[in-house]
Amino acid sequence: MAGVMAVSTGAILVKLCDLDPLTVGAYRLSLALPLFWLAAERVDPGWRGRVKRGQLGLLALSGVMLGLHFATWVASLSYTSVTSSVVLVTTNPIFVGIGSVLLLKEKVSTRLWVGTFIAFGGTVVVAFGSSLPAAAAPNPPLGNALALFGAVCMSGYLLVGRRLSGELPTICYVTSVYTVAALTLWLGVLLTSAPTHGFSDRQWILLVMMALIPQGVGHTLLNRSLRALPASMVAVAILGEPVFATLMAVPILKEYPTTTHVAGGVLVMLGVGLAVSAGKRQGALPTS
Repeated sequence: MAGVMAVSTGAILVKLCDLDPLTVGAYRLSLALPLFWLAAERVDPGWRGRVKRGQLGLLALSGVMLGLHFATWVASLSYTSVTSSVVLVTTNPIFVGIGSVLLLKEKVSTRLWVGTFIAFGGTVVVAFGSSLPAAAAPNPPLGNALALFGAVCMSGYLLVGRRLSGELPTICYVTSVYTVAALTLWLGVLLTSAPTHGFSDRQWILLVMMALIPQGVGHTLLNRSLRALPASMVAVAILGEPVFATLMAVPILKEYPTTTHVAGGVLVMLGVGLAVSAGKRQGALPTS
């Protein structure tokens, strides 16, 4: 839950930063990378030399998927509301559940499937409850489409993470993946000539906060949970993000949730609760 709460701050920080999406994603990952490289070397010195050739391809794939996730999701926030963007980008349980069965051959319990669809239904309710002025959501269809594609990319990232979770220490895995994702985003910056300097002090502070809170704390905790939980269950837990992001958007961005938002949030939390209880029944408990 701590990882979900940390990740939930990302949308708020992106909205406040108001920079090119590729620039935001590239700096968010790059500013966090030195800490991860130092931590990886401390936990497992020489780990890079033990990475197998077959693992390199999967690490690269995971990193590219994560880079595309950040690029499309951050871009979606320029066109639609925080609530709509976040609820759509967290629809990945549907894709992850299918991928877990078809690609990873995982057994997904009925209880977990029920929790997934209840939570997904809640995200749909929240999305349709968004009624913000054009200034906050200038092009909802485009923004929603970008957020949905970001969900597909996040699903691929989670599935590859589950595949490698027992082969590499968590810190070594995320360090490799974040590096590839950052390179993917910087390539996008280069190809689109997105701005890389001349930012205000406020924007730099927001970029650093993105690197430390949603990236450094949030995504790392979610990756660590993949060691003990099925990828589909981690994806369902992430559905709590719309609730926290919507609550934070009220005092910070003055985006007030409607009654529909509240109803959808209740459904999301109910679905998350069912999914977590399914994991406990299977004996899979998250690590600290």
